[in-house]
Amino acid sequence: MKNKLLSLSLVLMTAVGVLSSESVLAQDKTVINDAEVAFNSNDWATAVKNYKQLTESKPENPYYHSQLGYCYLQIGKKDLAVQELKKAESLYTGKQKAKKPIAQTSQLYLASALRQSDNVNEALNVLNPLKENVKKKDLKAKVQQEIELCNYSVESKANPKDWVALNLGAFVNGSEANNSPVVTKSGNELYYTSRKKIEGHEVEDDNAYDENIFKCTRDNTTGTFVDPQPLSSNINLVGTHISVLSISNDGNEMYIYNDEMNGTIMVSKKQGNSWGEPLELNSNINTNYRETHADISKDGSKLYFTSNRPGGYGGLDLYVSERVDGEWGPAVNLGSVINTDQDEEGAYIADDGTLYFSSKGHKGMGGYDMFKSTGDLTNWSEPENLGYPVNTCADEVFMSRTSDGKIYFSSTRANGMGASDLYVFGPSALMKTDATILNAKVEDCSKEYYKGLIKVRDNSTGEDFEYTPDNITGEYKINTYRGHNYTLTAYKNGSEVFSEIFDVAFDASPEQDYKTVKLDPGVECPQEIFVSGDQNVPNGDESKYDYTIEIHDIYFDFADDKMIISSDEDLDKLADYLNENTTAKIQIIGYCDSEGLAFFNYGLGLKRANAAVDYLKKKKVNVASQVVAVSCGEENPMAYNFYNGAIDKEATKFNRRLEFEVVKQGAKTLLIRPIQSIPNRLKNPNYKGSGYKKQAGYPETKI
Repeated sequence: MKNKLLSLSLVLMTAVGVLSSESVLAQDKTVINDAEVAFNSNDWATAVKNYKQLTESKPENPYYHSQLGYCYLQIGKKDLAVQELKKAESLYTGKQKAKKPIAQTSQLYLASALRQSDNVNEALNVLNPLKENVKKKDLKAKVQQEIELCNYSVESKANPKDWVALNLGAFVNGSEANNSPVVTKSGNELYYTSRKKIEGHEVEDDNAYDENIFKCTRDNTTGTFVDPQPLSSNINLVGTHISVLSISNDGNEMYIYNDEMNGTIMVSKKQGNSWGEPLELNSNINTNYRETHADISKDGSKLYFTSNRPGGYGGLDLYVSERVDGEWGPAVNLGSVINTDQDEEGAYIADDGTLYFSSKGHKGMGGYDMFKSTGDLTNWSEPENLGYPVNTCADEVFMSRTSDGKIYFSSTRANGMGASDLYVFGPSALMKTDATILNAKVEDCSKEYYKGLIKVRDNSTGEDFEYTPDNITGEYKINTYRGHNYTLTAYKNGSEVFSEIFDVAFDASPEQDYKTVKLDPGVECPQEIFVSGDQNVPNGDESKYDYTIEIHDIYFDFADDKMIISSDEDLDKLADYLNENTTAKIQIIGYCDSEGLAFFNYGLGLKRANAAVDYLKKKKVNVASQVVAVSCGEENPMAYNFYNGAIDKEATKFNRRLEFEVVKQGAKTLLIRPIQSIPNRLKNPNYKGSGYKKQAGYPETKI
């Protein structure tokens, strides 16, 4: 009977569960369908949104994590891709990975994400056992291709070319995608394509602004590109992806990509200091298929462009068209030496006729690698891979060369600033610059420099450095290279308090100063003022004295005679002097603020002076013959006691103080320099300085 009741209960529970989850299942099916449709149509932003929802509702389903990871990889979010694909890897069982193509495809995705993140050895650790398990022919071929990419990467890194590639830095690049750099003939202007924010433009479905063309100029001081500004609204159209492709040698024509009609190449003519309305190129260039990039030759007679029109070798191919009587003629495929069964992109024809381009089909490190070839029309030399460190496991594409031999390009490589960054490369002899040491300092009113930390990122190389200010001076030195771009961020107690982007000029000196950074921004630090402790010092001439002792800020809490000392070392030095010069004699004057009765304050001032006497006594000073304690009460205030008729609590603390005077010199002469820190706005201009003599009686202070 018990077993029958139990069975009935399970049936009822199952029925209730099915009924309550029907709406959830229906909702999941809709999301799954939307995700798959978006995935198959390369709508990665929508696919990410839906697969992310599915991983949250079904966190133990490895397929959803795998698909989400692949989508992240397509939009350049490699870290998130690796994270999701590793999650899928952990959820698939050993049996599934050994036999199921769906699990093996996920492993292939993971290996590709690891390689593109520059973790090639980890990728090979995934690929080698995967190769043994895969039986499906087409999947096995893809695994083998990925292994070859990894092996070529290892080989390339072991045999680097004599190139240096540098990021253009944070004035140009940012968290958004930046690509397609075009440097004008003069070398003083940089045009490029960016997804930076423009007023009046809206965020797209992928949570980024549309692509637009920006222009920045070379700074005359630093020699670097700064201050990117969007082109006018007749070029940068709202809701449309617009990209700069190339600029003619005479600077009068700018070729533009417009993503309407599946991708269209247009040209804008220079009109004074602005660019005219873009016009679509003729049907020899633009078709119903995709045309994505174009570059014009030095003499303006040839246009090298990209298209996936029928009749090519596969994917995007490179073509050339010759201009006759002002019109572009029939397109000619550059041939099988250049084009492969995969994509070729971003042709750039240098002034010397060398063809630079990017390819996924020629032997490389993965994604788009950059190549060069010489020839003309359909007769080209075997393309040469430009090698590491210019090419990486990511995409390197869209080049522009300047007269000094430097080549600007875009890359999605690891350790950049955004999804895609602009870089420049050239031979090491051309690119390497001398070092410059920046002498820097932090300021902190509390002088708690040990709580500060300075982080400096060399945006040009992607390297990060940390500096700790000196505990006493707050000083530190920054190691930099000329022509590099840096981001400096200051922290106090782990919280960011300051950040700045700066360039180091190409003509900087070997050592120069950098600004002082406040660890407590917004706080006005007291200004240190000198108060002579000996009235016989003409204009503070210290050269007449054997010893100079600085005594910093000795203050007291309200109505208290316990010393608050900036540094014990100050009084210790004074004690040492008195012990060595037993005939010397000093006077210590105690002061108060004006709160309370003047008579009481006179007595409190004396107690404060005696507090210092007691300190010196503990240091073995013969205070009976060498130290005199006196009080001036609330007289001779250093700061105003009142503000708008009321006691100013911030100011009065500076009046609760001690001052020191030398009454009689010892064998070695002494100058005492009290250093009082007080903000300018609180200073009493009628302060008499040390040497002040107490007035008769107990006068009250009214200021």
